[in-house]
Amino acid sequence: MGFWDKLFGSKEIPAPTPEEFDKDIFMEFVKLLSDDAEFIARAEQCAENPRKTYKDSATPNTNINGLSHKEAAWYVTLTELCNTGEGFESGNDCFDADEFSEQIEDIAKKRGLPFDENWFDALNEDENTDYMDYIALVAEKWTDCVLPAFDVEVDGICVVGICKKSDFARVKEIAQNYFGKKLVE
Repeated sequence: MGFWDKLFGSKEIPAPTPEEFDKDIFMEFVKLLSDDAEFIARAEQCAENPRKTYKDSATPNTNINGLSHKEAAWYVTLTELCNTGEGFESGNDCFDADEFSEQIEDIAKKRGLPFDENWFDALNEDENTDYMDYIALVAEKWTDCVLPAFDVEVDGICVVGICKKSDFARVKEIAQNYFGKKLVE
């Protein structure tokens, strides 16, 4: 431990006591969103210490200081969902139709789902279209999947994931009842 650490305390942010954190429910949520080994491994690390996982993340985007273990795990997991290509950020303030199309194409390739870049032509021509219209169109094309949009409470931005239609009710239930977070509808 260096001089400044002795004087001001350690720079390492310790993991809070996860008194209300249920790793089994957390990992169930993670595995409902993806079976990607990299994402699951990062989520396992996050379950142990979300602050360390956040610190090691390539693109931390939310200030998690002062959050409980469970809240920090929520935000870090959504960040990792994006970092691993299993999800992406969207929202009216940051929406770009071409970027959305590329992200959906990448996910389609990863998951073996159909994709046609022409799906969005009619939406691209309508000025009143927002990102939820694009998500609804993809959900219509991917009949076995749902694209839940998780509210991250940052300037109208959400993180869009993907899950099996048969798993969506449980994903929504865990998001709302365990994490206390709503899905963007």
